[in-house]
Amino acid sequence: MHPYLFISLFLLFLMNNISKRKKRILELGFWVVFFIVKIESKCSNGCDLALASYYVAQGSNLTYISKIFSQTIPEILRYNPQIPGGDSIESGARINVPFSCLCLNDDFLGHTFKYETQVGDTYGKIASEVFANLTDEYWVQRVNWFEAEKIPDFVDINVTVNCTCGNKHVSKDYGLFATYPLRPDEDLQSISIESSVPMTLLERFNPRSNFSAGLGLVFVPAKANSSNFPSGHQFFRIQAPTVVNFPEFVPFLTMRKIKFPVQFLVLFLIANRIESRCKNECLALASYRMWVRSNITFVSQIFSTKIPQIQSYNPQITNPDTVAEGSRVNVPFSCSCEDRGFLSHRFVYNVSPENTYSWIAGTGFSNLTTVSMLRNYNTYNELSIPLGSEVNVVVNCSCGDKSVSKDYGLFITYPIQSGESLSSIANESGINENLLRDYNPSSSFSSGDLVFIPGRDQNGTFPPLKTRRKRVAEGSFLEENANELHLASDSNLGRRVESGHLIGGAPPGVTGITVDKSVEFTYEELSKATDEFSMANKIGQGGFGAVYYGELRGEKAAIKKMDMQASKEFLAELKVLTHVHHLNLVRLIGYCVEGSLFLVYEFIENGNLSQHLRGSLGRQPIPWATRVQIALDSARGLEYIHEHTVPVYIHRDIKSPNILIDQNYRAKVADFGLAKLTEVGSGSLQTRLVGTFGYMPPEYAQYGEVSPKVDVYAFGVVLFELISAKEAIVKANELSSESKGLVGLFEEVLSLSNPNEALCKLIDPRLGADYPIDSIRKIAQLAKACTHENPQLRPSMRSIVVALMTLSSSTEDWDVGSFFENQDLVQLMSGR
Repeated sequence: MHPYLFISLFLLFLMNNISKRKKRILELGFWVVFFIVKIESKCSNGCDLALASYYVAQGSNLTYISKIFSQTIPEILRYNPQIPGGDSIESGARINVPFSCLCLNDDFLGHTFKYETQVGDTYGKIASEVFANLTDEYWVQRVNWFEAEKIPDFVDINVTVNCTCGNKHVSKDYGLFATYPLRPDEDLQSISIESSVPMTLLERFNPRSNFSAGLGLVFVPAKANSSNFPSGHQFFRIQAPTVVNFPEFVPFLTMRKIKFPVQFLVLFLIANRIESRCKNECLALASYRMWVRSNITFVSQIFSTKIPQIQSYNPQITNPDTVAEGSRVNVPFSCSCEDRGFLSHRFVYNVSPENTYSWIAGTGFSNLTTVSMLRNYNTYNELSIPLGSEVNVVVNCSCGDKSVSKDYGLFITYPIQSGESLSSIANESGINENLLRDYNPSSSFSSGDLVFIPGRDQNGTFPPLKTRRKRVAEGSFLEENANELHLASDSNLGRRVESGHLIGGAPPGVTGITVDKSVEFTYEELSKATDEFSMANKIGQGGFGAVYYGELRGEKAAIKKMDMQASKEFLAELKVLTHVHHLNLVRLIGYCVEGSLFLVYEFIENGNLSQHLRGSLGRQPIPWATRVQIALDSARGLEYIHEHTVPVYIHRDIKSPNILIDQNYRAKVADFGLAKLTEVGSGSLQTRLVGTFGYMPPEYAQYGEVSPKVDVYAFGVVLFELISAKEAIVKANELSSESKGLVGLFEEVLSLSNPNEALCKLIDPRLGADYPIDSIRKIAQLAKACTHENPQLRPSMRSIVVALMTLSSSTEDWDVGSFFENQDLVQLMSGR
């Protein structure tokens, strides 16, 4: 066992068996261990350009290389002036292939290419021969769902290549890097001579690499299409690159998808019962720098904020349409925990002619976001964004930090412009330089950095940091549930959440239950909002209660009324949705425990997936491209509860009626009444049988074994539903009363040597001929992998998200209007 891991486990044991005061001291010790092992920070942004040093094999040519890297030959030649032209290249030579370096899954820098398999391909051959050791056999297998011995011919698979954008702590003089696979005849000296980079610098950029090993990847500073090394990308605050060492910790990587040193952090999170990386929500300000032809009307539109609201924070503005170019305007917006675990707000921008990601980030949103962020949150190709389409623009924000100061509770997201510095910002804002550093410890306060500075409210004063008292639930609950919900009593990084007292006389066992970030409504409010729970307001009926429509405090809501006997389900849903916040999970607004048990959700106006697929209430058929997006949205929501929460949550009732569709046909996973939580690293659990037949995997239906793969199986059934619009259990034929599962129906077809003709008979007839059979076949293959009889052989939700993004990118030739035009979803790896 690694010595530091042993120390961490020992500290973990002590932390669970000592007083709170001593526990805080041990927490400090835990963090000391954490920093001793020098854990690499996960990436936050990528960069527009990296190079792959490709070793040319016998018989290879530029056409072949350009195809596997999805790059044009002229673009490759720009970075290889030594190539005279033409298609042939001398074997044994190296060429630099340009590609974009992205932050994949908020975890590491890389790029996922799409490769079409050929006869006789294996994961090892693809890694070593096709991609010239730029990746590893294990890594290729990890991001695909085909079994190693059964890779089909002529199917698209994912190939991920690591990259780096530099490290300002080593040197700011180098901003372009080549991912360089070492060969047996190379060493540190030869690479230094070839690259013209000092050996000491190469070692500092690659602190864990053995340059004499003759294998593995290193990152080497590279020249662009000139004789000079481009300087570091100041706009991106990239920390040390994370090199994935494949063989060392394969079992741990396979189970948790994280690198070895992060085990220390995981253990710390378990010890403190941390559910997610951020929970706050607050008002924030965006410092918008006015440009030529911009005005407050335009700013109001892109931020969806009324002009009087903007003026209230900017008393210097007298005429909203004549604001001086170069001046800054503070725009108020709501700041909350985004789906990937950080504070931000997602704006929707309507694309105008000639808009590019670069223009939207740099000019339209005044550097409040980055090109890399736009790529990560959108599906359109940067060079061909459809006119009139909607682009997601994510702007980071802050709600303050009581460990720095409680005197400041309103913060400005501030992009530093050329000519500004720490000193000038301190003078302008009236905030001490040391305090600004404390709030932005990783910033150098140079041009291109995004920092958070305390701001003034509408009265011109600095509002203090607010600490909200959390209200608690009451009702007839089982005593053991109180202990489960008490997990909310500790918040992020071990900071306590202040909790209030019980309202009224709560029964024994419920004392101490804490509800984070939810509103407690009165029965009177709910009754009034639903017209005394009238049938006219009833919009649904489930196994644990009825759902009513109502408007509460100015917001449309869906109110679930449950019997007191459904306390376990009530608590399960309350527990999940008060701790887990994600764009693709339905949002819980609040609750009530007077008379009955009530849960209040955001109202999703467009019904559920089942209703759309079956055409109920005269609904029009969903186009295929939209179905793919719905699948991706749902997968991201499940990936979040499986991969990015501690403890891990298992939904246990994934089905098309529990996937809600909003007005933009984006999906949200709902109904967490059967959700189960497990600690990190735990295997399957034995539990009572709940859920819906047709969606249950064999190990659950027969033995009651629960793991995240239960949700994976059910999600596979939903994929089959998206293809066929059939129920999970269907009649074998019209003349028979015998029923058959949708999984079995598709398995028969997909087992054929040429399934396309039979598959067409299963496709939803309401789609007509408006679908690409190749895409449907790939989705069906993914669904088959999800519904594998052996849970260990089913893909994880993270792999499914990657697969769906890659599959979506292949729809770029479809005639589907603005849904998926010229996509490059292979580059997007999302959802925490």
